Amino acid sequence: MENTEEIINKERNANQIVTFKIGDEQLGFPIDSVQEIIKPPKIYGIPHAPESVKGITHLRGNVLTVVDLRIRLGIDSLEFSDTTRVLIVNLNGISTGLIVDAVSEVVDLSQCEVEKSPENIFGIAGTLLDNVVRKNDSDKIILLLSLEKVLVNVNLGENMEVDIQRNNLDAAHKVGASNDTQQFVAFKVGREECALSILGVKEIIRFNEVTPIHQAANYILGLMYLREKLIPVIDLRVLLGQKSLEDELDEEFMAKSSVLDPDSETYSLDQKRIEREHGEKRKITLYMRRIIVIAINNIHVGVLVDSVSQVMNINASLIEGPPPIITGKKLNGLNGVAKLDNGNRIIILLEMKNLLNNEDFLVLQNSSEELAVVENEKVETKKDEEFQMVCFKVDGEEYSFDIQSVQEIIRQVDITKVPHSKPYMKGIINLRGSVAPVVCMRERFGIKGKDIGEQSRIIIIKQDNHSIGLIVDSVTEVLRLSKSLLEDTDESITLSHDKFIKSIAKMSEGKRLIGLLDSNQILFEGDVEELLNNESEVEEQQAV
Repeated sequence: MENTEEIINKERNANQIVTFKIGDEQLGFPIDSVQEIIKPPKIYGIPHAPESVKGITHLRGNVLTVVDLRIRLGIDSLEFSDTTRVLIVNLNGISTGLIVDAVSEVVDLSQCEVEKSPENIFGIAGTLLDNVVRKNDSDKIILLLSLEKVLVNVNLGENMEVDIQRNNLDAAHKVGASNDTQQFVAFKVGREECALSILGVKEIIRFNEVTPIHQAANYILGLMYLREKLIPVIDLRVLLGQKSLEDELDEEFMAKSSVLDPDSETYSLDQKRIEREHGEKRKITLYMRRIIVIAINNIHVGVLVDSVSQVMNINASLIEGPPPIITGKKLNGLNGVAKLDNGNRIIILLEMKNLLNNEDFLVLQNSSEELAVVENEKVETKKDEEFQMVCFKVDGEEYSFDIQSVQEIIRQVDITKVPHSKPYMKGIINLRGSVAPVVCMRERFGIKGKDIGEQSRIIIIKQDNHSIGLIVDSVTEVLRLSKSLLEDTDESITLSHDKFIKSIAKMSEGKRLIGLLDSNQILFEGDVEELLNNESEVEEQQAV
């Protein structure tokens, strides 16, 4: 038999159906509604989506929703196998992926008997069926599904057509013809990468102890101190319907322990090894957690995430509205998706205020008001007396830049070495079509360099109209603090490289000192010009 996936790409017959298997049943769709058949792609989960919606995926420049047809038909889902396929179907101009157990064949209806389906058949609700097809040359029965009925209840809006039109307008408005970029803070929550607009982010801090709030929703962890103020903290994992990070780690430990044989001679040693490895992983994983402080309805709220990936600029042309089929009141928190790296990296853009309901806001607001009275702060710091700084580490010491001088923070990328440059000038990188020199901050400080690690980042700053990348050991957080906490270096501390430091931020009653660097002192005059002049040698080497 000719491959079904090849047949549907040939001349189509309106009287043909594509058949596939769900469990022991044969089902089908009219061939005209099936655009193509693919193997399961990478699927990105969506918060608060219906149970049958597995998430979204990227297919040749388009973001589309992927639905598990088993769950949609009321059958338990299965792990993907070698036969699992995704049918790309089209309804009202919207493409959707439907996961099926296996694709069977293309059947010509002229060789079949078509009957109207009864109310219920083979455990599948008759409301999702159009007809029952019996092949003339066999006893085989094929259940012909209604694509409209299968997909209409997946949509959470009351009117699918209206939702489609609204989302097309939203996507067009977001994408438009503009080349503008938007800045986001990207972070991990479980297996998904999400992001929030940096316009709403006040600062990023480490996770500290919280005090529970009585009668609050399960995803409101409690209250924590932030510079002598208490703010409510939300666990984004729980808010998005995922397990807490602690529960996930404990389940992973139990799963590894359960496969050990208690009667084995090495059982005790293996158990201790697993406990040690689990303890190390748990310590590192929990240490990576960060709280992103945002403002919602004039209330400062901490959002707990697994880790912060980077601060990044995303071109508006790479942002799409959410696929229409997963829109609705419960999914308003999904602000869109960003397609990066030619679609190989999907980032879910969230709108936190839309993820919370009115009761949650009431709890947060009442808690904040009560705490404001209890704390009875003596002085409210004015906005013009505050500033934000990006904190990072170099050789165990903590430094920072004023956030106004930081363009973005990126992960490590390929660096092209430039001959005859100074030791701390590591080369150049391609920054969205522009050449940017890269400096190793360790070597710039006169410290021995080391291999770039998983936590290493490149901070992009501006100096003399040039974008410059600075390699640091790790980026720790974004802080907002009062300028009254800053002291000049000559009055507080003397360092071997204090010419870079214009002031010191004294935190936690002086127990934590953060050097605020002068971005204009990182490179000597002429460093950039010298590097770019030597770039021609790189091009000659590449040509050879």
